[in-house]
Amino acid sequence: DPKKKPPRDAGVGNDRGPQVRTARPDAGAQVGPRDPYANNVGKDPKNPKDPPKDPPKDPPKDPPPPAVFSFEDQCKAGCAAAIKQCGNIAARTCVSDCLARPKLRDCLMIPLGTCNDVSICGMRAVCGAGALQGNKTCAETASCQLTNCAPGDVACGCRCAAQMSSKHAQVLAALDACAINCGLDAECGAKNCMYVVNNCSAE
Repeated sequence: DPKKKPPRDAGVGNDRGPQVRTARPDAGAQVGPRDPYANNVGKDPKNPKDPPKDPPKDPPKDPPPPAVFSFEDQCKAGCAAAIKQCGNIAARTCVSDCLARPKLRDCLMIPLGTCNDVSICGMRAVCGAGALQGNKTCAETASCQLTNCAPGDVACGCRCAAQMSSKHAQVLAALDACAINCGLDAECGAKNCMYVVNNCSAE
């Protein structure tokens, strides 16, 4: 039939314009324009042969330098801990005494285990290594200080403490701390320090 159209070749243009034959996705060859990056998804587009690269990692950061504390900072921290836990340091003078006496500062900086240990260290820092070498009680030592020593006479107080047993250091230190916090005022001491007086009397 002369009016019958010949079969259309997929590779020949028709009234829609030229067409390009392409291969099936599972075919071994490809016909037509080729995307040079089609098989390199995830790889460096500038060099398709390069394998995918992980993003660069930040180098490890150096640890921050240790904090540097002044002697005053150390004394404040040590005094606060001793006052809170033991009550055997006079809050009124602790920081100034700590700054003035390196041995006392050492007592406040180094954990010594018990409040009595801190008190022994503190008394010997103030009075010397001869303190607390006897066998007297806290009550006897406090009586010695009250009878023989003027208010604020540290050397006299140390002479009395030299004869006391070290096992009573905590209660005497608490009594002395309360008296110093009262400014060595008898009326204040009678009002605020009776509980430590009683503790000392019991030892």
